[in-house]
Amino acid sequence: MPADLKEDMEKTVTSKPEVINWLKRSLDAVREAHLTAKPNDLERKVHIADRDATVDGMYLRIICSCQRTHGAADRVRAHDWRCAALAKS
Repeated sequence: MPADLKEDMEKTVTSKPEVINWLKRSLDAVREAHLTAKPNDLERKVHIADRDATVDGMYLRIICSCQRTHGAADRVRAHDWRCAALAKS
């Protein structure tokens, strides 16, 4: 965890630039973890929110969800294309 990550950040990080910075840092951390994960770890089965999935699927879901949330509505089609491309790689 980053040294500057605090327990009450949902109350202290309130400006748009700060929030965007944290979102970008979080997404970068997820991407890095996904890229460095071993194939056996990615294939591992997990059960979350009443669904069965793989660790790889969870990483991709986080990445795609963050990209969709970060972008504007006019970028949704581009997001769907990127998610499809990520899922194939």
